[in-house]
Amino acid sequence: MDKFEENMEKLAKSYEDNADRILDEVQLKAEGSARGKTLRNFGTIALFNLFVLGMAALTFWFGNKAYQVSKNGETTMGIVTELAESSTEDGCCVYSPILEYTVDDQKYTFESLNASDPPSYRVGQQVEVIYNQTTPSKGAINSWSELWLVPVILGLATLFLGVVLNGYAIFKIRKGEPVWDSDD
Repeated sequence: MDKFEENMEKLAKSYEDNADRILDEVQLKAEGSARGKTLRNFGTIALFNLFVLGMAALTFWFGNKAYQVSKNGETTMGIVTELAESSTEDGCCVYSPILEYTVDDQKYTFESLNASDPPSYRVGQQVEVIYNQTTPSKGAINSWSELWLVPVILGLATLFLGVVLNGYAIFKIRKGEPVWDSDD
């Protein structure tokens, strides 16, 4: 380990110790007062919503990407050259197609984001590919599931978590209890 890494580790340890000390002081002050309970509730709700906001931003990014490609994209035919095999948690296999397509005499290859068992495509099968005109290397299978499945599932999960987490927080606050009790 060189001197720079040692100094960085010392600096990180110092910041961590100071942050722990400050959090301990804040927690001691907060535990004894109603104001502290309110601040803890506010902090918990803020963290919940920050998480939900991050998911919403990710949903928007995926959705906007799909929208832009579907609105402004060009289509061409591609061919499934192979099926990439990957393992799931239970040891079973799923297969995602690897496609090759040509734009302006330039060949491009990509692996589909969606995998299934049994495979949705077979080697040699022709499939419609959609790509961005400015970056033809970024292709996708021109299907609803390839373009919209991730944004829809992520959006529904975001909505569900936002409603459930905030509903739980409101319920606990109305009962006069802390939203998140460290003793639980």
